[in-house]
Amino acid sequence: MSFLKSLFVTKVVKGRAGPFYANKTNAERKEWFSIAADWPLVNSKIIDSIITKFGDDPMFEVFVHTSMEEGLVSQYAKMNGHGGEEINCAQIAEVLCKAGAKSLVAIGDLVKRGDISTEILARHYGNVLNTFETSIILAEKQVIAYYSLATVNGIIGKADEAKRYAREGLAQISSLRNADFHLSRVMSDVPPEILAMEVNLKELLTF
Repeated sequence: MSFLKSLFVTKVVKGRAGPFYANKTNAERKEWFSIAADWPLVNSKIIDSIITKFGDDPMFEVFVHTSMEEGLVSQYAKMNGHGGEEINCAQIAEVLCKAGAKSLVAIGDLVKRGDISTEILARHYGNVLNTFETSIILAEKQVIAYYSLATVNGIIGKADEAKRYAREGLAQISSLRNADFHLSRVMSDVPPEILAMEVNLKELLTF
């Protein structure tokens, strides 16, 4: 979904909640979440974490739109918010990644069938971008997000974009290796799924 289209998020509760982009301060954004459709069910600590993380970032609007269009808000509502900002945001990012993964699989199936110029493919591609890019803002060390963005751009022939995300993903993997909790551990303690992604991301850079 394009960013311009996302500007018109106008779901209303009791006629009070206007478009999200009209909110200029965090206080206004918090008020919007308290009255807009579905969002009042989300724990206030989760909402506070989201607001703090996005702030004035234009992608905040994309996050709100995508969450509503993909029916993700009900999943956010199941979270208790007790983990603190970083954990809260990581949990939200995980939900976004799972939603994006479904579209990534759908794109792979479309390409296998040769449906590479369809409106359906464009919709799924937009969803992959929106979900994984916003998940990175919430939790920048989500290697799966960089990997998925690199993969989808590689699938549809956007080599430069694929390589950009591949480099960013590899940088995150490198930071994992250099993190304090890895300093006293052997390299094999990096999760095997991350190591597999590393191999694939390096391969993307050779194309």
